[in-house]
Amino acid sequence: MAARALLALAALAACGGAQRPPTASPLEPVVLDRLDGGNLDLSDLVGRPVVLFFFTTYSGPAQAIAPFVSQVAIRHARDVAFVGVALEPGNAPIVQAWRDFLDPPFPVLIADEDLVAGRSALGTIPAVPAFAFIAANGAVVGWDVRLLRESELERIVRRLLE
Repeated sequence: MAARALLALAALAACGGAQRPPTASPLEPVVLDRLDGGNLDLSDLVGRPVVLFFFTTYSGPAQAIAPFVSQVAIRHARDVAFVGVALEPGNAPIVQAWRDFLDPPFPVLIADEDLVAGRSALGTIPAVPAFAFIAANGAVVGWDVRLLRESELERIVRRLLE
């Protein structure tokens, strides 16, 4: 019984609630391809808070929360930039089908190999769904790697606006 409890605690620690330390300096340029063409440099979003939503099309948890991520994005469209980042380089057709089906109200970017391998200014994305929260000055002020509830995401976004 004790072994089962330890295994359950280890599993919970590995897959939920992982936090990463914030950074004090603005995000270095991270340029990713937009699903709808062109590219976006995340550092160009400095001036307003940003929520990066990292996902894969095959992650059940990421798909489960995508609809309410969209709802929070709609509620804060004037004040906060939401950006979806598909961690699936070279898989644009499937990501496009995902986008067509869910119709998120934010741009969807395709991660490159450097981002997936942890060689970008964002570092390693250990699991999906994951969120990076960026202040208006461009500094990454928080990370969340877990299955957030809508109310939790709403609370975090409101704190970004303070």
